Amino acid sequence: MNMDHSPPVHQTTPWVTPDSQWLRAMNIVERGGYATVKRDGELVQRTVRYVRQLNRLTTARGMHRVVKENPDLYLALKLLQEQSNRVLELKARMLAGQTDQAIARAIGFPVHGVATFAALYFDVRARLKATSWIRWVAIGVDPAQANSPETLFLLHAWKRGPMVIEPWLDYLGYEQESYNLGSVIGRQRAWIAHLIDVAQLPATSNISKSLWKASYFTLGNPPKAVESTSIRDTVSRNRATILAEYAWKKPKMDQVAEVGRRNQAPINAKPFTMGRLVKTG
Repeated sequence: MNMDHSPPVHQTTPWVTPDSQWLRAMNIVERGGYATVKRDGELVQRTVRYVRQLNRLTTARGMHRVVKENPDLYLALKLLQEQSNRVLELKARMLAGQTDQAIARAIGFPVHGVATFAALYFDVRARLKATSWIRWVAIGVDPAQANSPETLFLLHAWKRGPMVIEPWLDYLGYEQESYNLGSVIGRQRAWIAHLIDVAQLPATSNISKSLWKASYFTLGNPPKAVESTSIRDTVSRNRATILAEYAWKKPKMDQVAEVGRRNQAPINAKPFTMGRLVKTG
């Protein structure tokens, strides 16, 4: 079976979405058209044929035959329909630059299923260095509103690599629970919760910018002071201790609105500090 997933001509436009091959195949099916390898690519042509065969099936024997002929498409569609974080994890690992083999081992899924899912629904590998496209199109960051934890997870995986994926998956699994700062795992979850709080502060104020620079716990790059490997390791080890001693106090919504108004004030206006670290010990 030919597994060439090279992008056809229609995929080379600047703002094409990561699931363009799937959308193209569904458009052809709905219009009753036909797909060609030259115009649409081999994967789109196979997907169109596969979906049409499924729509015509009336027996289990026929289903078995179609699945046997297209095992990768069967697995890709099955994964898409899962009600779990496995698809989110796959996307995060792709954004982190991992191979199909590494992703397959991590999520417990066949390699050919991962490869076809990525090509159909999240084709980002060729553009991982296209900053604007990754942020706005692939991940879907919205600068005008607070982004979901899942969006921030994908953004963090893209910026920081595979090492942040497991902590994020753990956090998402216990997002609604309280954090025990007396344990390492509790402090890890509190760190991610803090990161989300900072990222969701109003972008129209200077608050996000100042916190971004002041805290090593945010999505931003570490300051110059921690570029040294030894210092960076020390900061990472001490992060848990710092979080155990200090708790982030979220600002009230009326304070958020006040910040927006004060952004329009003259430069010499009295500065407004939003949010504070309250020592608990």
